[in-house]
Amino acid sequence: MRFGLVRLFLLSCVMLVTGTMLRGQDSTHRRGVKENKRLTVDTARDIVSADKLYPQTAPGMEQRGQDGRFIPLIAGYLITKGVQEAQKLINDRKSRYSSQDSYTVDNEYFYDQISAKNSFDPSGIIFKGFEIMRIEEKSKTEHDTVFFAKFILDTTGNKIEEIINNGIFRLRLDSLHISSTKVKMPKGGRLSMDFEINFASTYRSDNGQIFMNAPLGKFVYPLRNAPVHPADTGYARYYAEKCREKPALTGYCFTVPRSAGFYKNPDTKAVEPCWGPGLYAISVTVKETSKEKFVDKVLVLSSDPVLSVGGSSLQNKIGNTSPGAKKP
Repeated sequence: MRFGLVRLFLLSCVMLVTGTMLRGQDSTHRRGVKENKRLTVDTARDIVSADKLYPQTAPGMEQRGQDGRFIPLIAGYLITKGVQEAQKLINDRKSRYSSQDSYTVDNEYFYDQISAKNSFDPSGIIFKGFEIMRIEEKSKTEHDTVFFAKFILDTTGNKIEEIINNGIFRLRLDSLHISSTKVKMPKGGRLSMDFEINFASTYRSDNGQIFMNAPLGKFVYPLRNAPVHPADTGYARYYAEKCREKPALTGYCFTVPRSAGFYKNPDTKAVEPCWGPGLYAISVTVKETSKEKFVDKVLVLSSDPVLSVGGSSLQNKIGNTSPGAKKP
């Protein structure tokens, strides 16, 4: 009986201390508030069209020998470099994330029509970007968007040529808004948030092989020192600068392959081979914390052959990142 009273007394002391600590902190996330999460894809016609391309030359072997010019074959290097960038992922070996959210969308089409050419025909790309958001339901009629991030297809510089020449695309952050978090924030504290974006595709190859949710690429973007209280000094300026800067994400993605199929030719009335409008899915993981110690170092992925190209050379450069590895 005496032991039970002692244990009850100690438990009461712990609860009292814990309550005092929590009162000294401020949280922008209210418990009990119902939330909805959404991921929506933005589309538009003629994202990549001939009038947006710069003229290029593609000389054959004979032409190269005749004019004596040396044109380096950089396509392979660009793809390898892009894969290495796609391999960079935040290492959570030494960090404990306070909150993690996932957003997914599937059964989206990358092109606006089928193709009679091949499975990688870039004609008719409609993918423009996507948005993710968290919406608080304060009541049946009152809703508040407390988190919003929009990512867009990167068409700056020579990125359109890169889509056509190498069959890869990149993303930029277009706009961002945060007014509530899912973690306890110290008064005047700043938020750290990481985005991990994965693209996958389901399709049938020309030889009939089926690919289900085959990875196409990965993007990561770290957000640091973000204010979360609209009344904080510099809140409006911080997000205005992000929207104006439109920072590029680390990583890249292959354009979506078209699935082999058939269609009825309107001219010949015959059923002929075709390639579909490109089925794909997007999954986004958002990790947030109020701790400054959020990133350790990059982790070289080796779970998939497509994403492990160039991994050995990158490992030699940054060292072994596996748990228990000796420091150089």
